[in-house]
Amino acid sequence: MTTINQTQTACEFELKAVKMALNGDYFELPEEFQEDEVIAAIFVSRDGFSLKYLRQELQNNFTVVNAAVSHNGLALQFASNELKDHLLIANNALANNPMAYKYLGDELKNSLKYAIEAVGLNNKVYELLSEEFQKNYSVIKNLYKH
Repeated sequence: MTTINQTQTACEFELKAVKMALNGDYFELPEEFQEDEVIAAIFVSRDGFSLKYLRQELQNNFTVVNAAVSHNGLALQFASNELKDHLLIANNALANNPMAYKYLGDELKNSLKYAIEAVGLNNKVYELLSEEFQKNYSVIKNLYKH
């Protein structure tokens, strides 16, 4: 009987933590819940820019960063350098906001292959490409394909 009550209490507390994250009360949560990737992902999915205020470990967490950039592509600027070069995160950020291209990691930003893909995701990215990439035939071709 005690185990059932303890489990029920723990579940109720977790549900309350999720509700607080949804309401933007994330920083009023006990520390152990602020470290939880699911609760952090719920929080940033409502306000991607909130990624800025999370601990560094969460700014390097794929689930949390992906939730943030899916809500607001510009949240990419607060992601770890490693995740700024992650293809799926970059694609989700650009699909949400083409200006996120400015915050890509150097590996993707300097990749012609990715520039071609990026203008296919969002043709507004073209304006942010280097002059060299803007003159590339494959980039231009993909730009007008969409």
